[in-house]
Amino acid sequence: MTFLSRQSIKKLCEEHNVISDYDDKRLKHSAYELRIHGKYVLSSKNGSNEQDLKEGQSFKIPPGQIALLFTAEKVHIPADHIGFISIKFSQKRRGLLNISGFHVDPGWHGPIQFSVYNASPQTIHLRCGEPLFMLWLAKLDEASNTPYPSPEGGSNQNFSSEDLLAIDGSLASPQALLDALKSVEERLRKVEESHKRYGWLARRTVLMVIGAICGAIGTVAIGMIVRTSDHSAPPPPPPISAVAPVPTPPQVPPPIIPRPAQGTPPP
Repeated sequence: MTFLSRQSIKKLCEEHNVISDYDDKRLKHSAYELRIHGKYVLSSKNGSNEQDLKEGQSFKIPPGQIALLFTAEKVHIPADHIGFISIKFSQKRRGLLNISGFHVDPGWHGPIQFSVYNASPQTIHLRCGEPLFMLWLAKLDEASNTPYPSPEGGSNQNFSSEDLLAIDGSLASPQALLDALKSVEERLRKVEESHKRYGWLARRTVLMVIGAICGAIGTVAIGMIVRTSDHSAPPPPPPISAVAPVPTPPQVPPPIIPRPAQGTPPP
């Protein structure tokens, strides 16, 4: 397989009408510039819708989104050749990537559909009619016996239902992750501001609750001490009557005095 030079591409296009609306000014080095034209579709979580483009009309591809595009030129690849496609470097360095594949089959006839992805954090602006793609041609060692089945395949600039379904819905892209992180950071910032604004009130409330709990615990403890002291005290003495009884003196018998004998003089 040999890649064609600028002169060989020009000669092939003039002899076999490989590129419609051929313009020698768009033949750069060993590749031909292809322009944006027709319709485009952007990926969306709300569903993908086709948008018609007019010559010179601008459109944009948001960060992390996929776009389906058509070339203005119809390309007819001979059976003994193969095409290779890419995006111009001026757009690549801005973050626009080709994700649709890199070759055009022998026998293909029609516009080329591109799938491009904006891998940058910035919106990329494009314009209908702007040269965006590059086409290289290479010579096969012999003609393919299984060229693209339909000589007019893809001649219409219409997206199939499979094309639309492939880019429908939210994309798991780095930009989507960055947006999610920014959303989390914003929520954390609001929480921090709320904490600063109402933090003193929260601290005061916590202190009041702790004080109330401590007071309740102290009250219960004092009650338990009082009940314990009541159970351990000695029983009170029995009541004393108002008037005490007067004790009765014991009965002492009178002393016995002996009588003197008769005729005995008293002492």
